[in-house]
Amino acid sequence: MDFKKYFPSQYKPNKNQEYILEELNKAWNLGKKYIIINAPTGSGKSIISKTIAQSAPDISATYRDFVDSGAIYDIEEDDVPDSLKEGTAILTVTKSLQDQYKKLFPEDTMLKGKSNYPCSMVPTLSSDLGPCVFEPEQKELCISCGQCEYFLKRDEALKHKCSFYSYSMFMSLPPACRAKRNIIADECAELEDLLVQSYTVPFNFKILKKLNIEIPPTPTQGSNYEKYILWLRSAKASIYSTLVEKRKEMRGKDLKKMSKEKKLVFRAINIFNDSCDKVLDIIDNNEFIIEHNKEELIFKPFKVDKIAQRLFKHCDLVVLMSATIIDYKNFAKQLGIKEDEYYYIESASTFDPKKAPIHLSNFLSVSYSNKALVIPQLCKIAKQICENYKGKKGIIHTHTFEITEAFKKAVGNNPRFLFREPGKTNEFLINEHIERNDDTILVSPSMTHGVDLCGALGEFAVILKAPFLPLGDERVKRLAQDDKEWYTNKMLGACIQMCGRTIRNASDEAVTYILDGTLTKSLIQNKDKLPKYFLERFV
Repeated sequence: MDFKKYFPSQYKPNKNQEYILEELNKAWNLGKKYIIINAPTGSGKSIISKTIAQSAPDISATYRDFVDSGAIYDIEEDDVPDSLKEGTAILTVTKSLQDQYKKLFPEDTMLKGKSNYPCSMVPTLSSDLGPCVFEPEQKELCISCGQCEYFLKRDEALKHKCSFYSYSMFMSLPPACRAKRNIIADECAELEDLLVQSYTVPFNFKILKKLNIEIPPTPTQGSNYEKYILWLRSAKASIYSTLVEKRKEMRGKDLKKMSKEKKLVFRAINIFNDSCDKVLDIIDNNEFIIEHNKEELIFKPFKVDKIAQRLFKHCDLVVLMSATIIDYKNFAKQLGIKEDEYYYIESASTFDPKKAPIHLSNFLSVSYSNKALVIPQLCKIAKQICENYKGKKGIIHTHTFEITEAFKKAVGNNPRFLFREPGKTNEFLINEHIERNDDTILVSPSMTHGVDLCGALGEFAVILKAPFLPLGDERVKRLAQDDKEWYTNKMLGACIQMCGRTIRNASDEAVTYILDGTLTKSLIQNKDKLPKYFLERFV
């Protein structure tokens, strides 16, 4: 295979892309099913994804006919034939990233969830609340007449050589629809968390009561695992029964007059039902963590290796791409990928590390026992850094709301600081940060991912504390006990994400300050696991 000849003609590969293409050729010739690519922001991963997609053969007429007939939707997981592995699915973390791919390659297709498409019969409703949801015969009529935009888009995505999906959308497709020549998993460092989230069912008792769902009495706290699984199956039956009743209530009704409250209730019950189905579909072959208290009962997968393998089962080539893969060997293990099955590629950065220095401090180290004493001192240091950057915008990563409050106490009622607090979402704060012309500073425990503070929006960043996952979470606690490397890697990955919020383009210039000596020590001890482009920023 020579991937370079499939590089999009409207672009010219840069030096790093040339290197990645050569490594892809090697991996292909070695017959590897999995290729892990660690490439920093600005590497052109989207164009590499398109190159891989264009290397696949065109969709066959036989496959198109199979989709048009509807037969592809009825095949069970274990009956999917290899002959259906056609086309490329590019998976993204969010819908906005899907949109970015579509904007970059408008000739390709994308598929989103039903709620993103209007119902053709009742345009004021989304497809997930249309008449076909309440009257099954209507669904067959809409499909046969080619009226439903969602089902048309679904068929179009399957029959196209390259299509963009969110992870959650792709995982919800029937098994044969996930059979692909290539799957490209973008932002794959987040895949474990996405799989856990996708297969978690939280039974919040107050919410269930509001939805009028009568579930059977829960097992006594601390009951054995089998009792909880039996309870889940029983609870699922109750939820489905409630869903059927809601559907009956709406049959023959004027759906245009459906109240907002009824829409929300029906959608919530439907999501509950689907979530239970997903979990029960895999629970016999996967261990689940069960968290049970007075407020809720949560079923959460312990490990995701088997779930990931299920996702990639019907695929010839899986390319996992990210800028923040920490310890690729451990990363592969978590996804159930054997050492002889993958090929690892690490690309250099196109950005000048001198424009994005990271200053490491080991003056003060935060621990559970000393945080009451040390955090206020770190907040004072962070306050001084902010004063040194008067006239400049920046961000303070606090990691927890407790530290956010401590920093708020340190700076007082200063309008320059935009705090993440109850009633203010990150989106609200970012919009204010963008719209204001003065030197605002974002202060939040939850802007690790998905925040682009390019140019003058972010000329400095401060990380107050090592972003370890909370050990109060039962799954995190058990995994940390079983695999300390996993726990450390998660923290290091979050740190790299934080350090990347202000460096989005080659022209960006920003200074990052890491104040927690615990984090500094961990970065130095684990430097062999970290991407070279990140290490080059240390000063």
